Amino acid sequence: MKIMKSVVVLFQDYGIAQTPTMYVNGKFVVTTDVGGYQQMLEVVDYLVNLERG
Repeated sequence: MKIMKSVVVLFQDYGIAQTPTMYVNGKFVVTTDVGGYQQMLEVVDYLVNLERG
């Protein structure tokens, strides 16, 4: 039960309202709200490349 409470606290701290949710460099939050799983991954790829410079 302690692990589950820790997970709930992390979800609250990071503001995760749904899964999957991905964070890029602590700046960007991406969910499937962008249009689905494939689109989510494309956005994440774009943001990772953007952050790499």
